[in-house]
Formats: sequence, structure tokens, C-alpha cells
Amino acid sequence: MKCWAYARRNAEDLISRGLAELKAVGDIIPMSFGTQKMLDAYEREKISFRAAGSSSRNAADEENAQCGSRISVSEAARRLRVTAKTVAYMVQHGVLCGLAASGRYRRGTTVVAANSLTQFQESFISLGELAAVTQRPQGALSMKLRNGGVALLAMPHDLSRVHWREDVSVVAFREE
Repeated sequence: MKCWAYARRNAEDLISRGLAELKAVGDIIPMSFGTQKMLDAYEREKISFRAAGSSSRNAADEENAQCGSRISVSEAARRLRVTAKTVAYMVQHGVLCGLAASGRYRRGTTVVAANSLTQFQESFISLGELAAVTQRPQGALSMKLRNGGVALLAMPHDLSRVHWREDVSVVAFREE
């Protein structure tokens, strides 16, 4: 298996996201499902989220002050057409803004800031959402996207598939 040459500052993030493991000699080894495309997607995500980072922090502070702007993890999963496990992963790794629940939610529950979900949907689309929009089966779309070279959002293989919206539009809506 090929080792990824990667900056030390990113090693912990790759490992915590379940995309790589650290070997005794200090090499970062991609998980069996990891590819160079996934690493490229990871780099693209870091740049994108870094650029949006300061505005999303301010938005998160704003969201914390507004009680009506929160949705449950299961509602976020329904809107994105992904699993709740996928939403929890995205909250844990900062892709979506998770907030402490208050009011109608059980104490200790994490909820998602509604505006972070909206911002996410501006850049990304899940395979489930794409299937609903195009009225095509997920399996066929998945194969078409893979054959078209469209990279997945860098996440472990057991989570729902999410793609960059701009990449998908080029492949998915092209006529056969």
C-alpha cells in the first residue's frame, strides 16, 4: 500500500476522520478505501472551509443567540438525504456547525445550526438529494459519478456519499 506524504499538522486530522492510520515508523497509511482523489478532496475541503471559517464562526455565534435556528440531527439527515451517522460525523469534524441543544431538545443533545446546513447545501449535494432531483436510482448515479471522475467528500466509506455540487452538475446532468 502506498504511503501518503503528508504534513505533520494534518496527520491527526486525517487519522481522527478515519481516512488514514499512523504506522509505527511514522508513515500515514490511507485506509483501504482511501485514494489519491480522496486526498485531493480533503485538500480542497480544507481550503474551502478555511476560507469560510471566519464567517461561519460569526454565524455560529449568531445562531447560538437564536433559539429558532436549530434543527435536530435526524431532521438534518432527512433534509440532506443522508444517514444520521453521516450528519453526526460532519458535525464532529466541523463540516456542519453543531450546537448545544436547548428548549425543546433533550439536555446534552447536539443540534445543527440551520444556516450551516444551508451553506453546506450551497457547495455539496448528497447522492440521495441528487437521486431525488434527477429522478434516477442512486446506484446508476453513483456509477455515473464514479466513471465521470467526480470525487466524494473525504469521509469513511460506511457513510452516505456526498459530492461537490459544481462537480456533479457537470457529470450528472450531461445527456448520455
